[in-house]
Amino acid sequence: MNPRAPFILVDRAALGGFEIWHDGYPAVVFKKGQIEATVWGDLLPHIFSHDHTKVHTKDGDFVHRVAVKPTAGTSDKDLQQLVTEYGDEVLDQSPIEIVTKREGWDTRDVDLSGREYVDVRVPLSELRENVGNRGARLAFQER
Repeated sequence: MNPRAPFILVDRAALGGFEIWHDGYPAVVFKKGQIEATVWGDLLPHIFSHDHTKVHTKDGDFVHRVAVKPTAGTSDKDLQQLVTEYGDEVLDQSPIEIVTKREGWDTRDVDLSGREYVDVRVPLSELRENVGNRGARLAFQER
């Protein structure tokens, strides 16, 4: 597959509001309500060879949240190679409903009483110094 071939990623949940990270950076950002984003072909193996973009649906399936749609610059050969490597699911743009409770996004029904939370305020300079440092007292990354 041509790594510079353009493709469109489609959010099958039609919600937007999420990011796909690659090499420590957000490679694709779907703003809230955004359904499509254009990407280069070199990012697709990262997306479809892992489960990190998969979600649980109300139908009981565990599927990729995004699907691929060809652009005017996408060749049939690139599409066929994509399907051969990752299966027909990459082109399945059918709408899905995500089970947010199972994904851990919905905490409305979770009893949080008796749990203690600490509001940590740390200077960004300290965050930058300690990112990736296993002995650091901070385990957060600046966003």
